[in-house]
Amino acid sequence: VEGMPTEFFRIFTWANTTTIMILTIAALGASSNKNQLVPDWNLVLRTWMCDWAMLSSGAMQHYLGTTPVGNLFLMFALMCQWRIYVNIGEMTRQSITSCATSHEIASLRGVQWLTYLLWAAFPVIHILQRCGYIDHVEYELS
Repeated sequence: VEGMPTEFFRIFTWANTTTIMILTIAALGASSNKNQLVPDWNLVLRTWMCDWAMLSSGAMQHYLGTTPVGNLFLMFALMCQWRIYVNIGEMTRQSITSCATSHEIASLRGVQWLTYLLWAAFPVIHILQRCGYIDHVEYELS
């Protein structure tokens, strides 16, 4: 696509790993509740749907490139990512309600903010490469 290899296997891998990460984040604070894995399955499912929509939109943007329609897919993917951040924040708040110590709260907040930071790197690197600030090799190494 646009002279660059398209690796759909990478998107498939991300879809699997991010699904597991979202479930793990939701389950972190549920250790005190022995009856269920996560406090709010609806929130987890909504987050998964946003994640899959984000990845699908990102794949379409990669395929369409910097065309107007491709840029619309990029904007939609970024909106989905923002919604995922909001949902992860809600999962963290739900988990904090069952924490017994300040160390547990700090750990949950650390996971939350590291997730935000690391997931924000993907679109930033993608946009830098699409705008020509980094080349394909630098993009792949990132």
